[in-house]
Amino acid sequence: SQEYVKEAVRVVKSWLEKRNMHLKTKVSGVLPSGYRPELESSDLLGTDEAHFYMQAIGILRWIVELGRIDICCEVSMLSSYSMAPREGHLEAVLHIFSYLATHERSRIVMDDSYYPHVELERPDWSQFYPEAKDEIPPDMPEPRGKPVQITMFVDASHAANVVTR
Repeated sequence: SQEYVKEAVRVVKSWLEKRNMHLKTKVSGVLPSGYRPELESSDLLGTDEAHFYMQAIGILRWIVELGRIDICCEVSMLSSYSMAPREGHLEAVLHIFSYLATHERSRIVMDDSYYPHVELERPDWSQFYPEAKDEIPPDMPEPRGKPVQITMFVDASHAANVVTR
């Protein structure tokens, strides 16, 4: 995946060189601080630039699939503007490529230690779904090894989109 990212950055750089442009060499975050794509009011992209924008989004989505989930939210957010991308949206996409070029060895740390969390009471949904039941395959193999506990901490950014909240 690291080689794919390097090649993707190289492709974007060559596209920019043809237009006398370049990627930023120093970026700290995936998107510029405080950037709100829903408030973008710059000009709509021309046909060629819009086509490149959609290609770049496709490349970024594939990079996410290959494991760079550190850019997942931002790529998903910008991909929603593929129908009518603006100049500012393209600049944000290019910012992501700058981030990838300067943060090529980013990692997500997995901690296999047990986190002692308080288990919440399971709600009773039977009044809403009286026929529902867990379907366990009859040929399901016996579990092997230690049980796995998945704990996720999420910052939901509730109502962050100032246009639709």
